[in-house]
Amino acid sequence: MSSLLSSSLKQQNMQQLSQSLKQQQQFMEEQRFKNNPFFEKLFKRIDGLVSILVADSDGNIISRGYSEECQIEFDTTFPATHILAAEQANKLPFGKNKYIISCYNDYSILQMYTESANTGDEKKSEEEDDDEMGEFLYISFICTSDASLQLIIDLSDSIMESMKTLYLSQENEQQ
Repeated sequence: MSSLLSSSLKQQNMQQLSQSLKQQQQFMEEQRFKNNPFFEKLFKRIDGLVSILVADSDGNIISRGYSEECQIEFDTTFPATHILAAEQANKLPFGKNKYIISCYNDYSILQMYTESANTGDEKKSEEEDDDEMGEFLYISFICTSDASLQLIIDLSDSIMESMKTLYLSQENEQQ
């Protein structure tokens, strides 16, 4: 009888521990993707901006932010799909693209990329450059269809510098 009671208590403790671990992981995930102050400034400054996603070249979301008006949930295929489109567009004879704009009925998406700060300013051969695709950050701005995408483009230099800082902080946390 006591072994049955002991087994039942162990199982109950394991369930509580598992639930506690799940709650802690959910909290950590929420904190990881909590809007940072830079995103908050952009949401306030750009009318119609509803979401910002920052991903590495593999489509892994590094950071994201949502305005209060955002009614869309993005899965992990969203950045990967847009990154693939950007990589294909880079194969055209016009050189590397800076921005890709996609317009839908209710939303417009502006995607830009930046090299991470640890790629340096050294000149690289084209072959080395292809190997460094992992050194890019892809930033997607999801806006309502009436938002000013030109304003985001005008702010792109400061946005890209901020994203490089974000990338470095992510790299430092992983090491």
